Amino acid sequence: RHDKCINIKPTRERNNIDIVPALQYRNYTQDFYKNEENYIEGTFIKTDKGEEIINYPFKHLENSYIKHDKTYRRYRKLVRIMKYLMYDMQKENIAEAKNVSSFKVESLLFNVNNMYYITNSNMKLGEHFQEILNILWQMLLSDTNNRWVEANGIKPLFLNNLSLIDTEKQKYVSFISKLKYYFRYFG
Repeated sequence: RHDKCINIKPTRERNNIDIVPALQYRNYTQDFYKNEENYIEGTFIKTDKGEEIINYPFKHLENSYIKHDKTYRRYRKLVRIMKYLMYDMQKENIAEAKNVSSFKVESLLFNVNNMYYITNSNMKLGEHFQEILNILWQMLLSDTNNRWVEANGIKPLFLNNLSLIDTEKQKYVSFISKLKYYFRYFG
């Protein structure tokens, strides 16, 4: 058993399985007409430590498909490249990649305006990836409003506590900076 999931041991017929017990969560914050069918579906998980986690996996997936289509099918390709490089950097024990989550990496790219994916879509994929990294890095450095959201478009990407926001954001600034270097020389 892990903090959020139950581990089912493998048998000869089945591989190792992790199951996350979750309840359906309904977010009615956008329902102004008191319609019980007007909600955003999510999941509610209670960890072994007592932490309550609400996520929106269906909205995340829906937003991902929409963004991918609106960016001339570049978004998910660039997410895959960035995650692959992040895992590669983690295997190489590069400090800046150590505590970076793949979910947040995808969410960072989700926050990049579609216009940057579209206006650079004639570039080769590697060049386009470098350009998006530069844009993302500038966005992280210049943003003072902290309007970053998860790929579900609902929850804030960085914690609500202002001092923690800066610490968390700085971690990703450092990661993107190192990733730019890593991709240039090893990608």
